[in-house]
Formats: sequence, C-alpha cells, structure tokens
Amino acid sequence: MKKNFAHTLLLLSFLIILVGCEEDITLDYAEYDPKMVVEGSIFSGEYAEVILTKSTGYFEEINLNDSTLIELFGIPVYVPTYLYNTVIFDATVVVSEGGQHDTLQLIPDLNVFPFVKYRGSKIKGEPGKSYDLTIEYDNQEYWAQTSIPLPVPIDSLWFEPAFQEEDSPGFIRGLFSDPKGVRNYYRIFSKTLGRDSTYVHPFVSIWDDTPFDGQDSIEFRIFHGDNKLEDPEDPNRFFFLPGEEVLIRMCSIDLPHYRFWVGYQQNSGGGGNPFANPAPVEGNIPNALGNWGGYGVYETSFFVDSLQVDSLNLKSP
Repeated sequence: MKKNFAHTLLLLSFLIILVGCEEDITLDYAEYDPKMVVEGSIFSGEYAEVILTKSTGYFEEINLNDSTLIELFGIPVYVPTYLYNTVIFDATVVVSEGGQHDTLQLIPDLNVFPFVKYRGSKIKGEPGKSYDLTIEYDNQEYWAQTSIPLPVPIDSLWFEPAFQEEDSPGFIRGLFSDPKGVRNYYRIFSKTLGRDSTYVHPFVSIWDDTPFDGQDSIEFRIFHGDNKLEDPEDPNRFFFLPGEEVLIRMCSIDLPHYRFWVGYQQNSGGGGNPFANPAPVEGNIPNALGNWGGYGVYETSFFVDSLQVDSLNLKSP
C-alpha cells in the first residue's frame, strides 16, 4: 500500500515538473516571395496559349468561402478570391520563331481556370521547329524555348468494357509503332464530343520509349481525363461510354517537356502527403515555375461501340 502510494506520488511530481517546463513556441517564417507560374503550350497546327499566375506561400491563409464576382470580357464569373489574386492580367507575352514574332492577347476561356489566357494569332506550331517564349512582367523578363517533334501515328484503336454488364463504360486501347533510332517521348489527350469542353488527359498521360525503342505494335490504354470544372461527381468521369465519339491526340514532346510532366505526375501522385518522397518538378523557365512545351500532334476520331472489337477509322493529322 505504502509502495503504491510512493509510486503515485513520484508520478505526480514528475508530471508537475513537465507542466512547469511547458513553453509556448512561436515559429517565425520568412516572408514568401511569389514566383511567376507559367502554363504554356504550342500544338502543331495551333496558336500558342499561355496561362500566367503567381505562386503562394505554403503557410498563407486560404479562405475557401470567400468568392469574388468579376467580369471577364463582359461575362460575370464567381471565382475564389485567393485564386483570383494570383492571376497575372498585364504581362507582355511574345512567341518567336525564325524571325517572326507573335504578341499573345489576353482572351476569356471559361472552360479552364483561371478563365483567361494569352493566345497567339500569327504563328502556328509546326513539327521540326523550335519556339521561343518571352514574358515581360513587373520589370522582369523571362525566357524559354521548346521544340515540336514529329508526330507518331496511331495504328489502331478498340474499346474495352470495364465491367461485364451490357453497355458498360470502359477505356480505349490502341497500338502504335515506335520510330527506330530516335528517342521519343509521348503524351496523350482526349476530348469526348458532347461531354468535354476542352481536351483532357488521364492522370498517367506520359511515357517514353525506353522499354520498347523501335518496336512495332506497342499497346497503350486511355482513361477519360478529369476536368474539375465539369461534373466532378460523375461516377463515369474516368471512363468512356458506348455511343460517344472521342477525339484522341497522340502527342510527341521533347525531353525537357517530358521531364517536367514526370516531376509533376510524381508530385501529384503523393496526394499532398508531406511524408511522400519529394520529386523535383523541372521546369524550363529560369526564375519562374512551370513549363513552356511543344506538341507534335497526331489526331484521330474514335466511335465507342461495345460490340466493335477493333476500329480503323483513323485519319491523318
């Protein structure tokens, strides 16, 4: 009895000492210096498009309930205030190639946040050429270069149901032949007519030809991409449905462009987990975040038919 009492008294004394040693700790964080974030692309056969925003600090307060009503070219739009404050509206953006210069203009695009983008009107992308991007903003200049590789055609496509029931949703499979003697990097997009307002990409959208360099009949699989602005609760948003017509883009990209998406994909796969292994996102724009990338496009259409095993309705780009 006395022994138990002594143990209890000792434990209480120890706890009192710990409580008495408590000290409030305040961490002082250095003021965050925002960086420009560039989302720039030029597809073969199309004008360049660039979205410009500013990065925010990890510990900055975000109010998800605070929205701002703005007018974009006469169109009223509600946007989260903290995101709207990051958009860059007044930069000078120029794309150059072979002595030609194209000053991009700010236009609305309600299908992709932040609902505005800079778009060219003079220079369209061509395979085999390189394109310079110059951005002037807040007394600073940013520069990057990208190239558009030759596109690689798709040989065939077919639909594979995900479940056993009739008219099951599913995904699209395809075959292509990898060119011999050339290191190739690929990215895939799709646009389902009547469902997608823009081209979307599946979560895993890139690959390189290291495992199959120069081989024929390389098989790949396409899931429907996720556009967060359109039907985020749709249970079939990652699948294609029988009766849909799908535009598919098989794109060739250069090595720096590929490295950027590898890092982006690895970081996105962590789901924001602070304990996940860090993966660097290698952009190609000094002193800024993001990427300026070219795409060599092979485009084809595909009609999803659950009774059709194979489809050869491919067209030249």
